Amino acid sequence: MKQDFYEAVTLFREGKRGKIEENKSFKHLFPTLEIFLEETAPPPEYENLYDELTSRQREIFIKYYLHKTSISKISEELNIKKSTAQEHLENARTKVKNYFEKEPELV
Repeated sequence: MKQDFYEAVTLFREGKRGKIEENKSFKHLFPTLEIFLEETAPPPEYENLYDELTSRQREIFIKYYLHKTSISKISEELNIKKSTAQEHLENARTKVKNYFEKEPELV
């Protein structure tokens, strides 16, 4: 979940949506590379940011930015109102944006 969150934040900061594409053509040559990449520590500035968002905000943020899920679909999946899902997403966006504005040396 944390790795997905870090990828979603990266996409948000780049103004993009959708899973970060990996070059899968070399995976058969370096099978341990995937394990190494999964165990690599996240950027230190993301660690505190993860804790600033509620679990619901993180979940919706990930679904929206990483998995390109629409607000309508998210609200159906989570059995919440569309306006509630939108509110969680907006709150998450604001927290992420404010986090990096107050910590410019980390960017």
